[in-house]
Amino acid sequence: ATSFLAFFISFGPLTSADPLINVTATPIDNTAGVTTTYIIVFTTITPLTVVTTPDRIIITFLTGFDASGATVDGATVTQSGSDPTLVSATATVVTLDVTADEAAGIQNIVMNGIINTQTVGTEKTVSIETQDGDNAFTTLDGPTDSAVFTISAAAVATLTIKTQPSA
Repeated sequence: ATSFLAFFISFGPLTSADPLINVTATPIDNTAGVTTTYIIVFTTITPLTVVTTPDRIIITFLTGFDASGATVDGATVTQSGSDPTLVSATATVVTLDVTADEAAGIQNIVMNGIINTQTVGTEKTVSIETQDGDNAFTTLDGPTDSAVFTISAAAVATLTIKTQPSA
């Protein structure tokens, strides 16, 4: 008689984070090199919580932008009505902690103090990701790139010099 030994390894389901929906980033002033305010809107699939460690929102700008002076504006509108707090801001990455449980849905983050890239173009985006604070900041939703926006050249100034006729 032949014996047969079966050995199975079972892994949990292989899943990836859901993308965020309707991600947009709108600069109030889209002129190259200026410091401006960005209105960043996205819809989460997974609720954000503050159970033990607050969940995070990560906003990543392209190289060339400078978000190191970013602040959260009071015009921010979240599901809970509570503004997230700024954890850190580097040249390209802004990290925010949620301050109240946020139901899945539209989040409207207004960020001041972002310096636009000097590179003019129509294919600019930001990337948004949400992270689980109670699970070593693993990804909840995203990262998802925003719809593209444009950075425009500064207007060219002209200087006119008028001379006075001699007397």
